[in-house]
Amino acid sequence: MRAIYKLLIMPNTDKPKTYTCVERLFSVFENSECRLMFHSRYREAFGKYDNAYFGDDFSELLKMCDSIIAMGGDGTIIHAAKHAAQAGKPLLGVNVGRLGFNANLEPTELDRAAALLRGDYHIEKRMMLEISVSDCEGRLIDRCSCINDAVVSRGSASRIVDIDIVINGCSKMNYRADGIVFSTPTGSTAYALSAGGPVIDPSVSCIELTPICPHSLMNRPIIFSADAELDVTARQRNFSSGPASEVFLTVDGEKVYPLNNGETVHICRSGITADFIKIKDLGFSEVIQQKIINNNRKVDDLENTKTV
Repeated sequence: MRAIYKLLIMPNTDKPKTYTCVERLFSVFENSECRLMFHSRYREAFGKYDNAYFGDDFSELLKMCDSIIAMGGDGTIIHAAKHAAQAGKPLLGVNVGRLGFNANLEPTELDRAAALLRGDYHIEKRMMLEISVSDCEGRLIDRCSCINDAVVSRGSASRIVDIDIVINGCSKMNYRADGIVFSTPTGSTAYALSAGGPVIDPSVSCIELTPICPHSLMNRPIIFSADAELDVTARQRNFSSGPASEVFLTVDGEKVYPLNNGETVHICRSGITADFIKIKDLGFSEVIQQKIINNNRKVDDLENTKTV
């Protein structure tokens, strides 16, 4: 007897299109040996489907499933991809947001999700970072994985900060800036892009450093080897007027750590990867064209229409 394929759905129910997409998925897999699984928090939204499975224990659902579908924008997909990576499960992104750079299917293409049952897809393994914070005596405070970026930056009310970076335990760099973004190639299309960094093919393995509003005319983004290890410290300064400089570490926009003087952020390649399912085999240049260039043209056209 053929085993039932278990598909965990992680939807962003704040997006109206999500409900239509879930309905379409049930239609696609209606006569197949596939079970769509949800966390019990979605029972009210999707409980009308007879063959849906709901579980209270999210970690157990991750263990049970064969693969994951995340429905939402890039934030939803990245959040889901981190859980998928930690569980060793592949993930398919469906774009129901605005850009969906990390999505492989659009809502109009959900029929193609049937390829999951046939194994008619390939996996794109994406590099992740391991971020650890240690106190002034080298004692570990916390450690976590990062799929997008780790940002060392000033507080909202504080002033510019001094940031020191030691590369592979020897060479040293110094920045005076609002902060620095350390990103994976996947994260190169997020905060790093807004800060002036390059877009990097997600199949490449490297660590990108992008200064945020650096107090210098010469500071530019830097690409390090994937095997580089970076130790980052930020020096807080006291001022005769106004607040002292506060510094924070933010990982993937989710975890936030206040950094005190002497505390070190260690950044290196993670031992796990995020495995993205590719049903639609678009090349990197095609994704750039569709997701960034064409989208910017639409925005420009809209602004021009408003001006007229």
